[in-house]
Amino acid sequence: MSTLTGAVESLRARVRQERAKLQRRGFPCLEFADDPVGFCRDVLHFNPWDLQADWIRALVPESASVSIASGHKTGKSSGAAGACLWYWGTRKRARIVLMAPKIEHIEIVLWPEIRRMYLAAGRCDACLVKLAADANDAPPPCEFCSPLGDPSWIGTDPTKGLRAPDGREVFAYTSRKADAIGGISGPEMLFIFDEASGIDEAVFEAMKGNEAGGVRKLLLGNPLRTVGEFFESHHRSKRFYSYAAQISSEMTPNARTGEKLIPGLAEKGWCEKRAEEWGIDSALYAVRVKGAFPKSEAGQVVPFEVIEAAEKRWNITPAVGRLQLGVDVAFTGDDAAIAPRRGSKILEVVSLNGLDEHELAEHVVGIARAHLNERDQKPLVLYDANGPGARFGKAIRVYADELEIVPINGVRRPTKPREYHQLRDEVADFFAKWLKGGGAIPIDGKLEGELQALRAFDAGAGRRRMMSNDETKKILKRSPDRRNACELAVWEGRAMVGELAEDPEGAAAVARPPRREEHPTAGALDPYSGNAGAINPYESR
Repeated sequence: MSTLTGAVESLRARVRQERAKLQRRGFPCLEFADDPVGFCRDVLHFNPWDLQADWIRALVPESASVSIASGHKTGKSSGAAGACLWYWGTRKRARIVLMAPKIEHIEIVLWPEIRRMYLAAGRCDACLVKLAADANDAPPPCEFCSPLGDPSWIGTDPTKGLRAPDGREVFAYTSRKADAIGGISGPEMLFIFDEASGIDEAVFEAMKGNEAGGVRKLLLGNPLRTVGEFFESHHRSKRFYSYAAQISSEMTPNARTGEKLIPGLAEKGWCEKRAEEWGIDSALYAVRVKGAFPKSEAGQVVPFEVIEAAEKRWNITPAVGRLQLGVDVAFTGDDAAIAPRRGSKILEVVSLNGLDEHELAEHVVGIARAHLNERDQKPLVLYDANGPGARFGKAIRVYADELEIVPINGVRRPTKPREYHQLRDEVADFFAKWLKGGGAIPIDGKLEGELQALRAFDAGAGRRRMMSNDETKKILKRSPDRRNACELAVWEGRAMVGELAEDPEGAAAVARPPRREEHPTAGALDPYSGNAGAINPYESR
């Protein structure tokens, strides 16, 4: 009886295997050649949302040129991965080239998504469970799976890519010479340009040779710049693109319904928080949420692209130089803020609320100690000495033995009175130039909003006046405390030690003229030094 039972089970297993073979798809599979969305759903276990599905379908026609400008978290990477594998899995001579401004973006964002989808493609439910348990060690497909290809064909390095024995391939392009892209050829090619706003214009110029032979191209990204091919694909050159669309983060299913329908997409609460931090009419909100190209605004001091670049530099910028802390003082409902800096890097931005002057002083010295090195000289602490700053000045001087304390009175005369209305205007503009010159800041939504809101006005006689905190508060519904702290953290003008705030309680006793080794460019005669006997052309006599 047991022998008969074993024979029956063996026969059933053989029947299941033969049935599985008949149902198994082979790739490349022409069944989905004109149906990329169906391929995503049936093969990749990925269901594109409506607007995402529209631009994926737009790649079907020969020589399709598709350009998608979008806000954050709209599914650009998952859609690009799906389109990439659809083309690879349905064309016999497919070659897909991935490009981004830096290879790190493909390595960190796009390639992991492509690899995840490839390994899961065509798997049965049982194999998907095993794969979810250990994505780095993909089990070989069972007889019930229809895999896109062998797991060994794809690794973690996008420059080595995904390569099949029949010649189909996906790879990231990293040539240092933009014109070399013109040498990449093939009858069935798809170029995917991720973060397209930052890709060098020379690359697109070199692409024109490839396009003569008929290729598909997909441009994706946040609309960061108002120059270049990505911008023009939505403006003057739009007629040369078969499909160009702007997708707002507000349009995702999660944002529209208020429910978390698709993990990873922008949600309603995320959009509302960005509107609060940046202002719903701000350039930041337009670019990062609405997916709209930034408009040039009169008087804007820190352009959007400068903020983006300063944030991207933060992880790679070394913290070298004397520790300097900027402190924006607030005890009347606004947040106080502390920003420590070394060299070209703001180390962090700390926001505090509900503290008195003594508690704030304790936080300042605590942050200074946390960032202090053994061989450091005393950290510099610059604080806003106006209004409640006078109270803070008394409290922080308790720590004068370990901090060099410098009060800054923003309403006093600037060091360059022919260029600026008040000292605070000069300090703010100095910070803007520092950012443009290579300064790095951590990602902070409120700081971003405060930076992009800053405007400059003509104060007469060729002098500049920056938007006041009260004017900024009307726009953002809060004071720009984080920005003010960063401005003080960066300020290196001679006024920080020469033009002292009016402080009858002895601020002048703790501030001193700069030593020559700290300011090696200082001349023998320094009209701003505050030294006894020095000539000060702006001194009231």
